Amino acid sequence: MSAAPTFTVIVPCFNGAATLDETLGSARAQTATDLEILVVDDGSTDDSAAIADRHAAADDRVRVVRETNRGVGAARNAGLALARGRYVSFLDADDLLEPEKLARQGQVLDAEPGVGLVICDGRVIDAAGRETWPTLVDLRRFAGHPPLLTICLAGGPFPPVVPLARTALVRAAGGFDEDRRVSGWADIACWMRLALAGLDYHVLPDRLVRYRSTSTSMSADAVAMRAAATQVYTTLFATHPADAARALLAVHERVRDLECARDDLRSLATRLLQERATVAPPAATPVVVTPVPAADMTAHRRDAEALVHALARESAGRRRPVWIWGAGAAGRQVQARLVAARGGAAAFVDSDPSRAGTAVEGVTIRRPADLVRAEARPYVIVASMHATAILPVLTTMGWREGEDVLVADFEPVLPAAPAPEVAA
Repeated sequence: MSAAPTFTVIVPCFNGAATLDETLGSARAQTATDLEILVVDDGSTDDSAAIADRHAAADDRVRVVRETNRGVGAARNAGLALARGRYVSFLDADDLLEPEKLARQGQVLDAEPGVGLVICDGRVIDAAGRETWPTLVDLRRFAGHPPLLTICLAGGPFPPVVPLARTALVRAAGGFDEDRRVSGWADIACWMRLALAGLDYHVLPDRLVRYRSTSTSMSADAVAMRAAATQVYTTLFATHPADAARALLAVHERVRDLECARDDLRSLATRLLQERATVAPPAATPVVVTPVPAADMTAHRRDAEALVHALARESAGRRRPVWIWGAGAAGRQVQARLVAARGGAAAFVDSDPSRAGTAVEGVTIRRPADLVRAEARPYVIVASMHATAILPVLTTMGWREGEDVLVADFEPVLPAAPAPEVAA
């Protein structure tokens, strides 16, 4: 037998002939070629087995395992029992992997021995493969790096195609529930068991998967999904009551904190705009922030956009190069408005070492350590969900909040339209 591969991709399949060929093609097209692909045919009665066999004949990295129909949890476990890779990815027969998925997530696991699960973002597609939603995972739930159990209790955080995990940890957690009644939440139950074992995770904001959502998808059956979630939660509270109670309290605290943060955002935007209004020339375009009910998310977005305009004025007034810490969606949106107002940032900063030297929209991504090596001391705008962890790092390096750094603490949901011209 050949040496064990780095990655195992497990593809459970029951009557998935309509999409299986494209799904396996996306797995075989990974830039990380050191992988095996285990197709677990869960008793299909259509052409799924023939499609899988054709891929196996064309690519010796593909193996086909035939099972009687026992459900998706049992199919994933059958693949998990045979997996030889250090890292495992679960790819349902209608979902797709972007070419860099395994490579990007694997780099994190290689570099961070304490991380057991790497989470990414993705896109939602329909039956024909058309994009129906540009983001799959609500990355705001990971702000501040809460424990994984807290995230799970806040609602289904991500579908099984999203994470890359250490195979040994998933096995140690018992794999997936095989009870068909919890099939829709079997993956969440697995992540909960990993969380109870103390697993740490890492979030990549990159959209590295495509998740197919149709009217016939398992997740579309709201009644069955609710029943599955209820059973999973009931088991959790029965077996780990103290852990579950602490996680539930943390969820309550985060909801309260989000409500407070929204009010703080509105107040900060208003204060900055009032301060700048006293020095702006008459030709400057005013940006008005109108107090609105907390439930009005449209106004929330408008306030957030106003804050970015204020940040543009703030950074321009200091006449220093601007670096944006955060090369994800929020950072790109800050950059778009800085470009419209002041010419844009000189660099992005990202904590992920694998991104250093690459570029976002033509702007180079730098390492955090590069801040202290810069010829001119940059003014830093933090546009990351991990601001609470980033600020202490900047403080240690000598940056002072308000004087050298501002936090663009808003949700990455702003419209893509350019901001109005902002005068210094």
